[in-house]
Amino acid sequence: MMRLLRHHWHRTVPRHLGKWAKYRGFVNIAGCRFHVDIPEISPGMAGVMMQGNYEGAEVDAIRAYLDPSLPVIECGAAMGITSCVANQKLHRPTDHIAIEPNPLALRMLKRNRTLNRSQFTIVEAAIGYDTTTVMFTPGHEILAAHVGQSGDAIIVPTTTLREHVRWPRFSFLCDIEGAELELFEHDGDLIRERVPLLILETHDTARGHTADVLFPWLQDAGFHQAWRHESVSVWTRPSHDERG
Repeated sequence: MMRLLRHHWHRTVPRHLGKWAKYRGFVNIAGCRFHVDIPEISPGMAGVMMQGNYEGAEVDAIRAYLDPSLPVIECGAAMGITSCVANQKLHRPTDHIAIEPNPLALRMLKRNRTLNRSQFTIVEAAIGYDTTTVMFTPGHEILAAHVGQSGDAIIVPTTTLREHVRWPRFSFLCDIEGAELELFEHDGDLIRERVPLLILETHDTARGHTADVLFPWLQDAGFHQAWRHESVSVWTRPSHDERG
């Protein structure tokens, strides 16, 4: 009986909370405010956001580990929850680049940047190598987008991590739905040389889970796993890790 009640609670409460959030038009997360007033954000998703469960691990990692003195490059900014939370911590909030290819997410990213008076620069592109464009399927919900071709696919430009590095050291936030393997294959040397702090989300792909490849690589490159929650992990250099 208790199991059924818990299942009902977790299934219905976010939707009811989300209806209230949709009525208000926004949710509050970690000192920032985010729009939820578009059809592509369902009441259920708005409720999950309101409970702090959407990108909650990333937000916790940013609040606990992000060095405010370092610039930030972020691949996979989505609608800007991690972007705005990170930007409010920075001593120089203009030293922050947020990369995102999804047109719908970009619209929300820009609105949320304005709403929170954030100062990051937005790059409208997908991470990709050996090609100037990729096929991108936006999806009917804001979380359903992915690189790849389908009936609704559009063409988006590509960019690389290397194109946006203008600092000797920077924090790197990476959540690009499996494309992290290609990024590390091409720009791993840059990460090894210039990134003292990495917040990474890994994913299941046709090649297996990206953690199986990237975690050994990071350890060999001198990184230490400072924290992990499910698919989100924090990696630091020994000189940057003040937690022992």
